[in-house]
Amino acid sequence: MPVHFTKLMLLCMGAFLVTGCGPAPEPTWNHDSSGFWYSRMDGSVCQFDLEKQASRTLIGPTEMRAWRIALHPEESSPAIAQAAVGPAGQGRAAQIYITPGGKQQASWSEVKAWGKAKGALGPGTTACYWCPTGKRVLIWYHQHLDLPGQLNSGMPQGSFAIFDVASRQLSDLTSTPPACQLTQILQVSPICPDGSGYLAMKPAEVFAQFVYVTWDGWEYPIEFASDFMQKLKVIDAPTAPLYMKETLGAPLPKGQWKGNALHILTSIGTVVLDLEKREGSLQPLTNSQHERLKRIYEADRADPKWTTLEAVPFRDDSIALHVRYEENQMKNPPCRLELVDNRKNGRRMLLEGKLIENQHSAHLFRSPDGRHIIARYIDSTSRSLQYAVVNAEGDLLAEVNAGVWSNGGQWNE
Repeated sequence: MPVHFTKLMLLCMGAFLVTGCGPAPEPTWNHDSSGFWYSRMDGSVCQFDLEKQASRTLIGPTEMRAWRIALHPEESSPAIAQAAVGPAGQGRAAQIYITPGGKQQASWSEVKAWGKAKGALGPGTTACYWCPTGKRVLIWYHQHLDLPGQLNSGMPQGSFAIFDVASRQLSDLTSTPPACQLTQILQVSPICPDGSGYLAMKPAEVFAQFVYVTWDGWEYPIEFASDFMQKLKVIDAPTAPLYMKETLGAPLPKGQWKGNALHILTSIGTVVLDLEKREGSLQPLTNSQHERLKRIYEADRADPKWTTLEAVPFRDDSIALHVRYEENQMKNPPCRLELVDNRKNGRRMLLEGKLIENQHSAHLFRSPDGRHIIARYIDSTSRSLQYAVVNAEGDLLAEVNAGVWSNGGQWNE
């Protein structure tokens, strides 16, 4: 059965703030959709070309894991970070591989260290986000541990650094940290489109407190309308009707920046976080959105072994890819990739495998032109991390093997 809305939203928008979660492996599409960047399990960073059906290696093997590569907003130059972290988060170091722009050559920045480690620094995982102005790069990093290890690491949310392109200096981010645990699920950057700051999030009594933070450290709370907060209380009440609990489940929410307002599609409507107005509101679902969610619930009821975790449409909105998984298995649960025709209400299975431990991260990554989607999964036989490229006809255009999966822990049989 679909996950109850409040549980899902608390997981996505609140619980990670308490429990924590680090960067997950994410392929990064080229701006022209000709291929994508990814990291292999040996730490090397590669670029895959769809036409050539081949990869090239930019950075060789290392203990560090650059799980998310960022591309300059106007150029194809990548930003790739490496980090090392001491026990319990005491003592941290980071550096970034970056092309400043123009005809300059890419190079590593100087290593920047913070704190004093009570032991050797261990390898970290990183995610980079270019600011739309091209002036800075946000780096999110964590210890390279399995999920339980991250939760007990003393720094469950990870750490953050800012790289200033002009001065080539790294600095520690000391203001409220970006909501990367959430935006990783939504598949958007935490940095607002005008580049003035970012969306942050911290725990609150009823719901997560969202904050707009500027780069010079000013923090502005985003206040939700009273009718939205009241609706949350009604849904979560023990006396809420059963049909409400069943039909308010949803696949992982998806986000889209429209100006400086982040729109988050959920099962009860679109949550809008307007950073300029400092307001949060709820817009009703359209008829087509409601109908597609209804069909997802019906499919899950008809085949209760599988729960729809994620749904991403192609450019032609009538065709989508769905990831479904066995909800009762917590670690590396079995999953299946299905092509769904929303016009005919039909579906067919394309691939089967397993999910990574951090299952509440995005698993489907649509190309900028909307013609292709990358599906990330683990091959059940080889245990390798796979990136499969699929089109709206269900053709498997490429399957890239990134090496045997390990997230600092043991494989779950």
